[in-house]
Amino acid sequence: MNGMIHKAFSLAAAMLLLAGCAGAGETAGQNSGSQSSAPLETKPVTGTVVSTQTENEGGSLTITLSDGSQQTFDYTSESRFDREPDQLQPGDQVELEVSGEPPMVVTSTLVEEAQLETGASQAPLYVADAALYRGTVTEVSLKDGTGTFTLAQAAGTDYGAAEMTFTVDENTRFSYPLEKLTEGAYVEVFYGGEESPAGAIASNYLGEEEMIVYNGVLLGVQEDENGGKSLVMASLDSEPFCGNSTLEELYPLAEIVFHCGDDTQFYLSQDQLVLGAKLNILHTGATTRSLPPQGNALEVRMYKEIAYTPLADSGDNVPVEG
Repeated sequence: MNGMIHKAFSLAAAMLLLAGCAGAGETAGQNSGSQSSAPLETKPVTGTVVSTQTENEGGSLTITLSDGSQQTFDYTSESRFDREPDQLQPGDQVELEVSGEPPMVVTSTLVEEAQLETGASQAPLYVADAALYRGTVTEVSLKDGTGTFTLAQAAGTDYGAAEMTFTVDENTRFSYPLEKLTEGAYVEVFYGGEESPAGAIASNYLGEEEMIVYNGVLLGVQEDENGGKSLVMASLDSEPFCGNSTLEELYPLAEIVFHCGDDTQFYLSQDQLVLGAKLNILHTGATTRSLPPQGNALEVRMYKEIAYTPLADSGDNVPVEG
């Protein structure tokens, strides 16, 4: 994970000492106990990364197994990774060797996926001058690499329609294997045309909506000595409690802190980053195990409260007041 995740913030540290030391100490004790048990036997586990959490020299890795269930495995400084845990992204395929009860990661290996005939590539795709839509897959109908799939946009986002269907042909490019294009996946699509279904030009796999899309209320902005900023966020239902309180007074309400770097895209003006602002944040999905958790923001927008209703005579969607 970006080095910013580990920067100390004096205000956060002070509040954590007051509100979170007991829980942190308990967690540290649990981790220490896990490290004391030497693995005797290991078993293989293969799955898709959902999220990673890091804390000091340990943490946890949550993956989706082949049967669709999710399981979380702890790891320590003695666990061996061929890619650092904070560099694993949602959607990565990993092979684990685990040991003990509860199972602890002994080794983790990233599975390099073969390039598909559809033109899949590991690097994210970008199409200039094309429209962009992001959403969770609700339906897929593909055969031999052609067909259609439908996406539903996440709450807080506004890509022009509640749902949109895209057509796939031999010219559509994917940065991921088509096996990942299944119900529940959160993807982005660059497309042409204004009607649904629209022709998909290129698509990137982003992970799972609940792991990388966050909606909340801004409690305040912290700045470090290098000019970096962090957004202290609370849940949407915390808005009535904001009032005119200071960040120091509100910090116990914090649900998560997002660090913003040079690569973070802001789709709003700086003067909109005020107490009580409702924000929609796209982030990496990896967070620390601190209280509150900390993550890295990729994109920051104003939270959209637009609802859509279908037209009676067509499959289009029109906005209504939400």
